[in-house]
Amino acid sequence: MKKYFSIFSLVTLTSSFSEVAKLPLLTFVNGDKLQGVAVAVEDQKLAWKSEILGATSLLFVDKIKELSFPSAVAAKSDASHIAHVRFNPDLRQQNQKLAGDSLYGSLVDVTDTSIILDTWYAGRLTIDRNMVSQLEIQEMRPPLYTGPNLTSDWKAVPTGSWVQEDGKLLMKRESGHIGREFKEMPESYCFSFLAEWSGQLSMQLTFCADQMDSNRPEDGYILYIDASYCHLRRSVKGAQPQMFGAMRGEEGPDTSTIREKEKSVFKLYVDRSTGKIVLFSDETKIHEWQDPSPKCKGKIIHFQPSNTRNQKTRISQIAMNHWDGFLSQDLEDKANPITNPEPAKGEQRIRLRNGDIALGSVQKISDGAVQLKTRFGDLSLPIERITDLKLTPPEYNERLLQNGDVRCWFPDGNHITFRLESITAEGKWKGYAQNFGETEFDTSAFSKIEFNLYPPLVKDWAIFPVR
Repeated sequence: MKKYFSIFSLVTLTSSFSEVAKLPLLTFVNGDKLQGVAVAVEDQKLAWKSEILGATSLLFVDKIKELSFPSAVAAKSDASHIAHVRFNPDLRQQNQKLAGDSLYGSLVDVTDTSIILDTWYAGRLTIDRNMVSQLEIQEMRPPLYTGPNLTSDWKAVPTGSWVQEDGKLLMKRESGHIGREFKEMPESYCFSFLAEWSGQLSMQLTFCADQMDSNRPEDGYILYIDASYCHLRRSVKGAQPQMFGAMRGEEGPDTSTIREKEKSVFKLYVDRSTGKIVLFSDETKIHEWQDPSPKCKGKIIHFQPSNTRNQKTRISQIAMNHWDGFLSQDLEDKANPITNPEPAKGEQRIRLRNGDIALGSVQKISDGAVQLKTRFGDLSLPIERITDLKLTPPEYNERLLQNGDVRCWFPDGNHITFRLESITAEGKWKGYAQNFGETEFDTSAFSKIEFNLYPPLVKDWAIFPVR
């Protein structure tokens, strides 16, 4: 017999769930936690199987904040490339200046109306091209790191100043830092993470550092990110520290987009050989620095607050990826209307990995090659040689907000939103979105699923007589 539980009856069940390995963890809106497995969803109730409760129980979905998974699987494929499809942001994402949803897989075809991806976590997806803002292609190289993991792979200094809990790094004191030494760190990499805070963000990120226990390493960079300013400081043993960019109150990087948020996916692009360092907040480029004589080669990265305000900072969705030193925005900024004219009707701007640009249309994709029709003749190129397809849709369209929407986060910090409809007998989550229709997702691809994305509507209105 199924049991019905009010969420408030779970208060006493929060003590030891983080110590139970390899089980998903529900977090409720009041902070309670419960480990187990989701087996069904119906009538705004989630059927949850838990050893603590002793049976499958129905929990109210509107009392659930999120579901986190201890060991999400990063991108995997036998293909030579990985294609990222970025959707037009929905209305809520536009208002909050957040990036649109994203899917990844191997590119099968591009037509006038659709993009077809093969994915290991959702099978073959046919995506409405009108919904797509960007199609970016990369060589298939798995992430060097995703986390934080269940094991304590980050070190807090002093002990207890930060804790690692439920897949997040949580700041517990207003001083101290938490760091990690990466065993593998290429010369060029992208370090990304999701930061959540209360009030205004004030954080410093130390990277390319040579010391774990010091928040002022002898060699390394310190990036200060604040609601009012952003600047970069470099320390090299035996030399005076060097500051790049503006200080507080001076004209410098525009952080107004950060000031308006309490959550952001940050991406830090670092080329340790050339000294190029670029910071993004979601899809907004905050600033680019150039160190004329890069010397910092350490493999340690750590987080810490940059002032004594209690911000309750939380860090999650951490990923370390290879970077080829190329940013699509670089060529956009340098675009010349003579050498880089606008595509004609039926053409796309095709950006190659070596920086060249071609104007043409995709005729066919097969056997890992793209057949292109250009102004200068037909071309056949391996998919991995293309880095960006600027798709101009016949119409602009965006996903509608729906009751029952959940947001599923991939380990690399990207996410996808859909209306949850059911959970299959195999444990797959079945959902619907205008972007790709009805689809079943393997939840091992996700590190976290958020519920109750939208604030409730005001139902009761007071009517006053007009005098």
